[in-house]
Amino acid sequence: MKQNGTMEGRGVVVVNPKPNKGLTSMVVDWMEKFVVKLMYDSSQPHHWLSHNFAPVHETPPSKHLPVIGHLPECLNGEFVRVGPNPKFPPVAGYHCMIHGLRIKDGKPSYLSRYVRTSRLTQEEFFGGSKFTKIGDLKGPFGFLMILIEMIRSKLKILDLSYGIGTGNTALIYHHGKLLALFEGDKPCTHNMLENMSTSWYILFYENLLTHFIDFNQMSLRYWRMVTFKLLD
Repeated sequence: MKQNGTMEGRGVVVVNPKPNKGLTSMVVDWMEKFVVKLMYDSSQPHHWLSHNFAPVHETPPSKHLPVIGHLPECLNGEFVRVGPNPKFPPVAGYHCMIHGLRIKDGKPSYLSRYVRTSRLTQEEFFGGSKFTKIGDLKGPFGFLMILIEMIRSKLKILDLSYGIGTGNTALIYHHGKLLALFEGDKPCTHNMLENMSTSWYILFYENLLTHFIDFNQMSLRYWRMVTFKLLD
């Protein structure tokens, strides 16, 4: 496995964006703060960031979890789910987290990891939110937030060459890889099914020329993934 952004396997590359800090980035941040203070109602409750929907932290591998009842030793497999889990407070784009529960030889283990998209990698680099989220795209405020993101891209503050998706909509297992899907971007792949001990790297297919929708099906006759793309 190469870690410098070169090819790995069949047309798969490591996500390795190149964001830039500096005076230009600080000026755009001040512009964003002014727009938010002027036009955003901070008193609005964040229903999808509280209670059962509140973000959680990554969980290291937890093996030999307590079991109420009995798990037969013949029951082996893994259940995975994905969903929004922002790492930084709003105004922020939502990142996502994969949760995996594995049962092997009657013993359960659990692990949760962020999907390390280009979006998350860059916001970790800046230590805060830099991308817009769907919830902000309302009226003049939404227009200005899109404009600010475009300015960051134009000034090379953000690197959009690896996409801006969150991979938080659906999961599908295909060709030996667990793919995290987001309909506005290319799929990411994760090795949680192969190794419950680490999140490893998030990759995407370089030879896939466009994004595709996250509601895909497997053709049982030809054992191929059937997908489509929404109109731009």
